[in-house]
Amino acid sequence: MRHLLAMTAIAAMTMAVPLGSVRSQGTNATEAHLATARTAAQQDYTDLFDTTCGLVRPSMVVDTAPAPPAVPTGPQAWTWLDITAGVPRIDAATSEQFVPQMVNLELLSGVDFKKGCYPGQEIVARMHYLGRLKQRMYLANIEGAESPQPGDKLYSADMGDQASGMIVSAAPSPDGGSDVLAAIQIESVKGDAVHWKSLNGPRLRFSELPYKF
Repeated sequence: MRHLLAMTAIAAMTMAVPLGSVRSQGTNATEAHLATARTAAQQDYTDLFDTTCGLVRPSMVVDTAPAPPAVPTGPQAWTWLDITAGVPRIDAATSEQFVPQMVNLELLSGVDFKKGCYPGQEIVARMHYLGRLKQRMYLANIEGAESPQPGDKLYSADMGDQASGMIVSAAPSPDGGSDVLAAIQIESVKGDAVHWKSLNGPRLRFSELPYKF
């Protein structure tokens, strides 16, 4: 492998020699150019590889500055990363509450409509091919010290006393409050404000997901 890399470097530098100058200067000039190319390539080869064992020297490839010490984190950090990536996590509180499209799984390649057989497949396929999706999962922040929980109901004026959505997952936000993924009626998000727990509860502040509907 290392011989191949050295030969490649030599070939590359040889190709850089102008053809016209080689022809005009004759055989001696050609040999001189080749000798110069070989010397330079061998030096590059020596700088990049340890000639005793053929290993790449880390100092030539990566920054050797000491990395900051790792800080231990709990499972909430992983949950928060999933939330900001728009990846739903279904647990006991939200089990059987959604079809996959309501939590954007088809946008994450989480559903294959051409193969497989699973419980509820007919409903999922019908929604995909014939239905009109009324809910989508959104990324939002909820202010306050109290932490939202999966399964918490969401409300908006257009739905009255009926819930317009549900918290899918939640985690403390580095910027304060809690970041959440929430499955909500599309028309409710387009129209009135959406609130946590009641129409008088904290308002959801929506952010863009890293993918498009």
